[in-house]
Amino acid sequence: RKAIMYSTLGAVLFAFALSFQIKANHPQISYYLAMIILGFAIWQLCSAIQHKVLPKFIKTSVMLLVAGTIGIACNVNQLWPTYEYSAHSMRGGSELAISPQDKDAVIANANYAASNSSESITEPEKEAGKPTVEASVQNRQGLDLEYATQWSYGIGETLDLMIPNLYGGASAGALDKDSETYKLLVNSGYPPMQAEQIIQALPLYWGPQPFTAGPMYMGALTIFLCVLGFFVLKGGIRWWTGVVGLIAVFLGWGYHFMSASELFFNYMPMYNKFRTVSMILVILQILIPVMAVLALDKVLYQRNVLNISGSHLSGEKTMATNKKNKVAANSSQAVAETREGTGNEFNKALLWSLGITGGISLILWLIPSLAGSFSSEADANYPNELAASLAADRQSLLRADALRSLVFILLGAGAIWGYTKGWFKRSYALAALIALVLIDLWTIDRRYLNNDHFVTQQEFTNVLEPRTVDQLILQDTDPDYRVLDLSVNTFNNAYTSYHHKTIGGYSPAKMQRYQDIIDWYILPEINAVSNELKGANTIAQAQEQLGWHPVLSMLNTRYLIVGADTPPLVNQYALGNAWFVSELIPARNAN
Repeated sequence: RKAIMYSTLGAVLFAFALSFQIKANHPQISYYLAMIILGFAIWQLCSAIQHKVLPKFIKTSVMLLVAGTIGIACNVNQLWPTYEYSAHSMRGGSELAISPQDKDAVIANANYAASNSSESITEPEKEAGKPTVEASVQNRQGLDLEYATQWSYGIGETLDLMIPNLYGGASAGALDKDSETYKLLVNSGYPPMQAEQIIQALPLYWGPQPFTAGPMYMGALTIFLCVLGFFVLKGGIRWWTGVVGLIAVFLGWGYHFMSASELFFNYMPMYNKFRTVSMILVILQILIPVMAVLALDKVLYQRNVLNISGSHLSGEKTMATNKKNKVAANSSQAVAETREGTGNEFNKALLWSLGITGGISLILWLIPSLAGSFSSEADANYPNELAASLAADRQSLLRADALRSLVFILLGAGAIWGYTKGWFKRSYALAALIALVLIDLWTIDRRYLNNDHFVTQQEFTNVLEPRTVDQLILQDTDPDYRVLDLSVNTFNNAYTSYHHKTIGGYSPAKMQRYQDIIDWYILPEINAVSNELKGANTIAQAQEQLGWHPVLSMLNTRYLIVGADTPPLVNQYALGNAWFVSELIPARNAN
């Protein structure tokens, strides 16, 4: 009865937890949670078969499946529309099996096909490498693999889970007055106050990702305890956390380990709907703490299992333990020898864990050049001296954090070692470890979220204040025109959309057909506009040189912003929000 009661309560709790997680409306994270649960279920199934309790496993699994289904059903009102829309979004893939680079060949083939008016795929089309309709349909499976793996964690970068500034931290990070860059600026004639402002936002990150807000730091001490868990814990839990964790790491490497990414992208259901593959490392944010906590539980609360306290247990406690385990009195010497041997195994486990985590930190502190060159592509935009000073500062950041991680690992290992030797009580060891983990994570978190990252309501509102050019455009009260803002990153900026109906803006799940229009027509036309305006010295000259751009005009682009404080350009060819079609030209397929 108790087993049934606990299983029922667990199933109810699972239903509520899953419902709340899905309600957070982040399908990619829900997918990664499913991977963790699937790995756990496989472990439990193998354990049930091994221990011959398969019927119990099946009953519990059915209860969890029913509860999980209820938890998912509670969110069907948001899941179903998302599912339906995804087929038409970038996550559903493109109907096109060709790229914008094939545009000229496609037009030539289309003209040939129109002149021959044949319903079958022609030989010239095949010779030109133009795909068939079936090939086009096969491409509607998800995101483009290259796009999905843009943010791939570097293989060496994985170590910043333990050493936060291994690759510089954030793309826009701050240095202090002791940095080489600050000294160079001051020595070059910059006023100290201006130099101090400059060093508040420098390109410190030098890893392989396009940019990043910071590392996936898990905590040096937490990782040490996790590694210790793989030595002291027995059974399938190591396989569950180890296998699922390794899969997450391999997939997080993205294009650095493309065989794994391609395997999951092509064969794992729905995996190709997600981008930013490095996000899968959130799985480690669950598994690493689980292993760390269970390792601590084993060390602090199951000492007799590990036999790590034989050196300071009284003879009475030893005899009581022997009697409880029904060990004969005359075998006490054998038990003591077993205790000593198992205690030595724990000592080896502790030393191995310390050697792996602390050793890596020590080596990188002593020989930071093993991490790489400390240079990034962004350095090409700076003078050689400044680029060299940035590289030196990145190396200093690595050394400082490597030493920092080493200290936390040594202190944590020391607390465990002292407890196992009976130097202080369990409560003191636990308090020390909790405090160390808290300090470790809190101080790193404060680098990326502190008082400087909060603004007043007035400051926030000021950011959205209309610019001069916005005020000029808003004088046009016609509600149906669109605006193209060339003064910002057109498709990665939402400011313009706050004031106008725009051609650009940002969405990670745009309609795929609009994304195709962007790739095939809008971006080339934007480049053409930029080339037209290169020789213009005044707004009047720019207005005269602005030519006919059919797709931008089709989308009723009436105004083009070229600067925040300059009048907008007016596209005289804008076609309006509706028009009559004079001729229909049928297309033989999406391509």
